[in-house]
Amino acid sequence: MNGLRFFTHNEPDAVRFELAGPLCGADVESLHQAWQREALHDALRAVVVDITFITETDQHGRALLTVMHRFGAQIVAGSPESSAIAQPIVNQAIKAATPKPGWFRRLSRFLVEDRHPGFGDWKEA
Repeated sequence: MNGLRFFTHNEPDAVRFELAGPLCGADVESLHQAWQREALHDALRAVVVDITFITETDQHGRALLTVMHRFGAQIVAGSPESSAIAQPIVNQAIKAATPKPGWFRRLSRFLVEDRHPGFGDWKEA
């Protein structure tokens, strides 16, 4: 068996994925599904992806690691080979998105400004 092997460690404050072997082909989808199931289930827990024992990646494997990192996963690479894989991913500049108003601001705008135009324009006689 030469495919990817990964282990999921559910810790109180984090979920940790430990990967070994090649992150290529259909194995990328298996890891993606496991990440969605475990890590996205509880958004408050940190995600750590240990790629120390990854031997190679294809474009899909690198893309998944990039997505995981952009969603806040910490990439751990403890070998020269895995560091070479991780370096371009963690050093990519991430464009700052234009901030959207939070739910409270949107609710306030809906309740006050949108439904009652001129509500804040009161003048005392």
